[in-house]
Amino acid sequence: MAKQKRLKFPSSEKQTESVVDLEIALSQDTTIRRTFNQADLRKYLDAHQSDFPTLKRVHAKFDGLCELICNFVMFEDLLGKSMSGPLDLQKKAFECRKINNNEILLKKKNPLKEQINLFALNKPLIKNSHLLNVSSLLEMVIAFLFNKFPYDLFSWLAPVVVDNKVNRTLLGKRLDELPEEAYVKFCVFSKPSMFKFMGHSMLIKKTGHNGYSFFDPNIGEDKHLNADALFEKIDFSMSCYEGTGMAFLDGNSYINNLKKDLDLSQPSI
Repeated sequence: MAKQKRLKFPSSEKQTESVVDLEIALSQDTTIRRTFNQADLRKYLDAHQSDFPTLKRVHAKFDGLCELICNFVMFEDLLGKSMSGPLDLQKKAFECRKINNNEILLKKKNPLKEQINLFALNKPLIKNSHLLNVSSLLEMVIAFLFNKFPYDLFSWLAPVVVDNKVNRTLLGKRLDELPEEAYVKFCVFSKPSMFKFMGHSMLIKKTGHNGYSFFDPNIGEDKHLNADALFEKIDFSMSCYEGTGMAFLDGNSYINNLKKDLDLSQPSI
């Protein structure tokens, strides 16, 4: 394996620039990755099943926790964030490492790893939030027969998938219409048998004009993506998870409705 080449930054007397300024200064075409992998949570859950019975059932039914993780990330608004506080580039605690031509891995404080844990997912709002559990039977039948999910950003007849890849023109136009800070739940799915879904949930967050974060619970967050780079991530996910279809859901509306349902279920004082 070739030796990793470290990035070198010019020395400066000002060592208190915010991380977001550093990130922008690195390169407008550079992706910042914050790593995360749900395998760590699944391993812990396997060893402590009696402490998390609902999560155990969700994991067994859907073969993973990706949906709940994505819902928690949206609920806490964890994507597109910069690490707060001063940055000292001379300290070894902060390390930038190139992992390919245009991608940089930040190795420091990681809000994803710090905040996403089984105790967080075990909160009532999150552990009961799986899309297929909160949808009605009619909604599930429609999703299976017509690939039309609740909170879908597209109409029934919209050709979202073309030759097993995302319709970039269609998705690009829809993303342009969304406000900044909007979340989109991106799902890759297949239907191996009658009324059985197999799929994987991921997230897109619009962070600015032609700026996006992409989150995969098996990989982590890729920040500072332009539209073309985002489309590449989407197509790669479709291939990687062997999907036959994909869906793009209004994440903000989904989470807001979950919050309303939780508020209505709480006894008044």
